[in-house]
Amino acid sequence: MRRTAIIIITSLIALAGAVHTRALTPAERSRVTDSIAAELPHLTTASDSLAAYYNLFDLAQGNDKYNLPYEIYGLAVRAGDRDAQLDALRNMANVNMNNDSVVSAALDLARQYPASDPEVAETVLFIRMFKTRLYVAGDTAGTSSRELTELINRYHTSPPTDPSERVVLLYALCQYLSAATEGDMLESYQNQLGSLIGEMHLPVGAVERLFYTHATVSYSRQSRFPPLLRAERRMLQVIDSLEEHYRAVGRPYRQFEQNRYSCYRRLLGCYSLMSHDSVEICYNKILKLAWDNPRVAADLNNNGRARIYYLLANGRYAEARDLIKAKLDEPANLPYRERLLRALVLSARETGDERTLSEASQMLNATLDENMVLRRNQNYRELQLLHDLNQLRETNMELEIRSHETRTRAAYIALAIGVAVIVVLLVLAGMLYRKNRKEKKLVDHLNAANHNLRAERDKLRHAQQELIVARDEARKADKMKSEFIDNMSHEVSTPLERVAEYARLIVDCVPGEKRKYLDRFANNIEFNVKLITSLVHDVLDVAEMESDTMKIKSQPNSLHELLQVSVDNIFDNGKLSRPELGLMVNPGLKPDVSVNTDKLRASQIFMNLLGNAQKFTEKGSITIDYDVDNEAGTVDVSVTDTGIGIPNGLEEMIFSRFYQVDSSVQGVGLGLFIVRRIAELISATVRVDASYRSGARFVVTLPLAKGADAQKG
Repeated sequence: MRRTAIIIITSLIALAGAVHTRALTPAERSRVTDSIAAELPHLTTASDSLAAYYNLFDLAQGNDKYNLPYEIYGLAVRAGDRDAQLDALRNMANVNMNNDSVVSAALDLARQYPASDPEVAETVLFIRMFKTRLYVAGDTAGTSSRELTELINRYHTSPPTDPSERVVLLYALCQYLSAATEGDMLESYQNQLGSLIGEMHLPVGAVERLFYTHATVSYSRQSRFPPLLRAERRMLQVIDSLEEHYRAVGRPYRQFEQNRYSCYRRLLGCYSLMSHDSVEICYNKILKLAWDNPRVAADLNNNGRARIYYLLANGRYAEARDLIKAKLDEPANLPYRERLLRALVLSARETGDERTLSEASQMLNATLDENMVLRRNQNYRELQLLHDLNQLRETNMELEIRSHETRTRAAYIALAIGVAVIVVLLVLAGMLYRKNRKEKKLVDHLNAANHNLRAERDKLRHAQQELIVARDEARKADKMKSEFIDNMSHEVSTPLERVAEYARLIVDCVPGEKRKYLDRFANNIEFNVKLITSLVHDVLDVAEMESDTMKIKSQPNSLHELLQVSVDNIFDNGKLSRPELGLMVNPGLKPDVSVNTDKLRASQIFMNLLGNAQKFTEKGSITIDYDVDNEAGTVDVSVTDTGIGIPNGLEEMIFSRFYQVDSSVQGVGLGLFIVRRIAELISATVRVDASYRSGARFVVTLPLAKGADAQKG
């Protein structure tokens, strides 16, 4: 793979090996602009003015570009230059990409041209992609998840037949995903979008350039080097073809030094896959661009990434270490912080700088923890997205089955009405004929009707059998899903337990003076193992409840015993993890009562509520108490804490699937959802006491055992 990557890099650098014109200095740019502006009043034809305005557009920077495409478009219309008109519309959308009204106006103008023209089709598609980007950016967080689910479902179930419509659909899908996650799902759809655009063989290359501009940045931030190399190779080819085109049409000021510099800088970040010669060629190209272009030189000096990659590739670790420390906190380097910290750890290790190694390792660990939480949240979002997509498909299937049943019933009713009409017509017709002919015709018609009814009856039976088969297949699929989740629980939990055991074994085997240093990492591993194991168990419980396979066995149980078992399981025999946190169980020493419930599931409810109370309470106390209502035949068990509490209006929302009051706390929002579902299964209720505002108080109502005294002592 390394040899292939070296060949790719060498070839794409060779593609960009032509000598490019030196960039103008700001003073030179100003003088040339003033000279062209002075000539404009003396130009008599629209074609000459069009060429001058194109040079002004190529020389302009920043806000000076915004209004020039309008002038160019008007001149192109007067000159009858259709290619320039389309180019002006593309520039109009590009430089005003954040202005929805301008992009919409450009799109309306582009749609006035013949849609059969390939360049017109690409221009419309190019502007629609900007329109789609604006729509996704303006979408609210409450609807984006639903929109994304519907887009994925549409793409996989009924994709558009027109390639341009598929490009717009895939581009919107990638925009939604990039706002939510940068995981494997985004890369998969990006690859599909790039392949589709390549297969269309668009004549201008504007759509392809727009795609690769976004894709290369995404690949670089995620350190996905193989797709980055392929994308950069194509991007440099596109830049070469554009420069040849602009030189051929007489636009000498349209240059791409900054675009080339960005490509070379990202390529240099792949130095681990490059040969020494390729690294030298790539870095020399960057230095040449910096010499010719002040803006490139400023970026090269400000963030320093290109220099850092070059030093690392050549084993100059001391220089790399000092430069990384100087440039680490630059705003432009924040998306690459993890990668730079890894390089700093390597440089410090290679130079024997123990202090820098220790500091860099701590910063890297903190960054890895942050990124791990970020990636885990991204994986959760992808998992939730897949879950929502599966639910949507199941809903569509149910609607399709119901629609089929409705059509079948309607056909049966129509058939019955038709038969009744036929009978009535036969009776009316029989009144006009003689008795013998009436009887003969009536028999013939009745026989035909009976034959049709038997045929329709057979069709209905066949349709019924098909529906039964479909129902059985759905049940079989649901059973296979449950079995798969059960198997995955064992396959995930066992290796995780081994990881925690081996981590602890490694710590126990090292000398005492180093054990304290490694013990923190072992504790971190054990904590994350418990976290993932808890998540797996929560997912299993949800799957078991949704498939109606959870077994419930209600019988009389001691409430004191239920509460004590729950407390011992959560707090390690009544001991809390934080000394500043107090625990009170039945502070009023109320007598024991017998409740009719499932002991295991009721304990699970109390353990989840106690675990939540400990998680969200930094200091203060946790109290579990109960009140008996003999008239109603129930007992209210309350779990009260002095933590962050429940915001007003969210007392019911917190029992929803995946909902979290504080997203910074570990968890995925399944605990209270499971508590509510288990309570429903064991004929109990759970609610939030909204009147308590010093923290949170959850109240579980259980039925008292019948046929025995409520109070046992």
